[in-house]
Amino acid sequence: MAALSLASRGLRLGEIDVAVSGGAENMGRVPYFLENMRWGNRLGDVKLVDQLVISCPLTGVPRAVQAGNEAGRYGVSRAEQDEWALRSHQRYGAALAAGQIGEEIVRVEEEDESGQPVRLEIDESYRPDVRLEKLASLPTVYGSPTVTAGNAPGLSTGASALVLARKDVAAAEGWSTATQILGYGRASGHPDRIASIPAAAARIALKNAAIDLDQVDQIEINEAFAAVPLVTTLELAEGDVAQAARLRERTNLGGGAIAIGHPHRSKQPRASSWLCETRS
Repeated sequence: MAALSLASRGLRLGEIDVAVSGGAENMGRVPYFLENMRWGNRLGDVKLVDQLVISCPLTGVPRAVQAGNEAGRYGVSRAEQDEWALRSHQRYGAALAAGQIGEEIVRVEEEDESGQPVRLEIDESYRPDVRLEKLASLPTVYGSPTVTAGNAPGLSTGASALVLARKDVAAAEGWSTATQILGYGRASGHPDRIASIPAAAARIALKNAAIDLDQVDQIEINEAFAAVPLVTTLELAEGDVAQAARLRERTNLGGGAIAIGHPHRSKQPRASSWLCETRS
């Protein structure tokens, strides 16, 4: 999304005609950290810091704890988070079965330890047999009051890319266009607001695009934890539970990161929001 903002800005300023913006992360290859090794350590054990615990770099508090605590402040229960996790898998499964996901999946072929070819055809994180009872039985992680391995995304590898061009350039080249970017916004705040900061970014994007939230047909909110879309929609609804429920009905229609994994590590409590008009 950072690359997308840079490309969009260049196009709008006339600095570039066409751009490819993308990003990738392989969470299976995230290294351990050895702190203070540059200048040496005193006699004794040396500690390896696991970055996949994903703690706030400013406070040291695990993100799962921050998300669970903020969910509690908004009155979002563990049961609601488990239900959202189940919904993520179910909606992704429905979109996959309907053929809506296929073009987004790049098949990968590797060799196993014996040298035999192994072809990866589908996202491995998705669990078609997930049950609410199983989700409810999972223990919380890192001392979080509500976050579990089930209502948080898996540690996965992912990548995406998007080609952008100015309207006049696309028309001159005879390219068909699927989406028009209307505006975007960025926001940051206290690390403890990890689950509600996306709402602040969304409001900026809405303002920049001169669009009301009621005019938005589909909403995507990154499922960094199930708490995030639940808290963000409640914040966007200004605490109105019924309005939040209506927003959720058009949020993450094809599932989200809980179903297919979340290759992401945020250094700051930041969020980006985009408004796009999509043509079928």
